[in-house]
Amino acid sequence: MSGVISYPRTDGSDRFKRDLERIEALIVEIEQTLNVENLEGILALISLVGWDQLPEALRIRYLGLLAQKSRELERQQRSRGDARDEAGRLAEQKLHMMMQQMDRCLIAHCPWEARRDQEPLTVEGVHDRIKDARQRIDDKGYQPLFSDDELLALSLTDTVAQSRYKVRFMERKYFGDNGKGGFMGVAFEGASGVGVKYWNTSFGQIEDADSDYRLIANKLGLEYDEDREYMLLVIDSEKAQAVCESTSVSATFEKIGAFANQELPDLYPPELTREILSPDFQAHYRDLYGQAKTHWNEKWRLSETQFHDFLREQNVEPETRILLLERLRMHMQVGNNEYFRGDGMTANLIEGSQQQYGVVELFSFDKKKLELDAYLRAGAVHVAQG
Repeated sequence: MSGVISYPRTDGSDRFKRDLERIEALIVEIEQTLNVENLEGILALISLVGWDQLPEALRIRYLGLLAQKSRELERQQRSRGDARDEAGRLAEQKLHMMMQQMDRCLIAHCPWEARRDQEPLTVEGVHDRIKDARQRIDDKGYQPLFSDDELLALSLTDTVAQSRYKVRFMERKYFGDNGKGGFMGVAFEGASGVGVKYWNTSFGQIEDADSDYRLIANKLGLEYDEDREYMLLVIDSEKAQAVCESTSVSATFEKIGAFANQELPDLYPPELTREILSPDFQAHYRDLYGQAKTHWNEKWRLSETQFHDFLREQNVEPETRILLLERLRMHMQVGNNEYFRGDGMTANLIEGSQQQYGVVELFSFDKKKLELDAYLRAGAVHVAQG
């Protein structure tokens, strides 16, 4: 009988799993104590070793933690007013450069599907991701980042509304002379102030379309017109707040109704918005409004008188007629037109795509009426370059 005790052999996977767990715990501990100086050192060290030497899952997680920490440090700098003196400005520049480096690392070392939940840290990162998307489309064709089910789930949260970088797709003619004489949207006066309203979304929702204006328009549920000149504005929401207080909500029946209740309480009390903002009523409104446009040979919009006369000719009951006219007024004032879905989505019009939904759409209200030039000078708005 041998005196050697033997054990079942393993492939070492349990040990590897334990090592990964220890490393992850250590990373979290390090992240909690990071400041700008040792953040720079860690980035330099990992770059020296090579990001690709880390297992992919660990690399993605670590880059996410570093990105989150750098954003926290940036907010701390701003809250302390560090940039008011020379040393503070240098510290701000240093952190911004590191955030640019992390943006490049996210593109170079994380699969694009894995970084969809990690916003760019800088506006330069936004431009770099647009270029990366262009290369991906050239290589593999258009591929959506989110499935219909994922978009529906997102629409039920405030994730898109709280995004740092939002995008506004618009005709160039509304941009004015390099922002002078141009506005973010249409004039709107509510309880919070006199400003502008507009429809937009987060950068992450259109990232997969790069700067292809036809793709972007179709993702936003818009028909692309080759005779019109378009542009894409990138909005830094945090900087925009310093220029003009803004609110953004997902374009759902409930949230648009709550906005109308708050900003136009005398015109749209809750009992009215519950009646006119529902799937069945919206379908009824869309059908009758479309018929009325055909009746009056109008391509874009109807006057209240035109719609009223058409409804009366169709023998619509007086009570329903009143509600439909209230819905028309909201259409004109808020902008939720006859095509408004009410589920927070735009319809996907991309040719050949099997998806029903395009993006989670946002309705935004800037509470001052300022020309786009003011946003540009503050670094709150940038023209996207592909």
